[in-house]
Amino acid sequence: MRVFQIYFDDGQRAGLDYPPVRNDDCTVYFESSVIKQLVESGAHVGHDYFGVVSHQLREKLGYTRDSWGGEIANLSTRAFSPEAFEAEVLRGAPDVMGFQTHIPHDPVAVAERFHPGFTQSFRDVMTAIGYGWTPTVFQHVLYFNHFVAKAPIYESYVKEMLAPAIAVMDHMPELMQNSLYPYPLPAPLQARFGIPHYPFHPFLCERFFSYFAHLHRLRCAHY
Repeated sequence: MRVFQIYFDDGQRAGLDYPPVRNDDCTVYFESSVIKQLVESGAHVGHDYFGVVSHQLREKLGYTRDSWGGEIANLSTRAFSPEAFEAEVLRGAPDVMGFQTHIPHDPVAVAERFHPGFTQSFRDVMTAIGYGWTPTVFQHVLYFNHFVAKAPIYESYVKEMLAPAIAVMDHMPELMQNSLYPYPLPAPLQARFGIPHYPFHPFLCERFFSYFAHLHRLRCAHY
């Protein structure tokens, strides 16, 4: 299993669980642009499972368990370690293993509550790349790109959905509008993007794989 962990500045590197990748050229797609680059460069080749997670992996495992409620709460009570996670992946050999556990729900509808306009943008992107979409409850929801998948599946996701979607979103200026994410965009990224707020791009990308898994009826497990 090969997993990379993305960070943006040196203060985030300490305590990472997986080999680090510094994202010096952060785009509006955040981790998703790095995911695309890694797969296109063949970083997944020769491995049974592949994943790319953020430097906030452990923080978000705890935050989603302790602070999130309702359908988006992380129900997993397992103590995380890379070794225990990999052992669980190898034991069950699923197509996909998520780092978190959520009850079935519609992550697009949930996103609409936090990011008004999200649903229409998601529909527009999916339509543009040839996928129909209607409001759907997903049996398996995977947030933050916090999952590993069998390497050929990960490659198919990037080539068939993520990369085409990014190409479409590159020409959707409306996605630069304020997503209403409740935290300020870091100052260096404000200067780079020319906006003071988080745009829609990263939040859209983070929900693509759940839809991909749903469409392809992938066998998913959760830690």
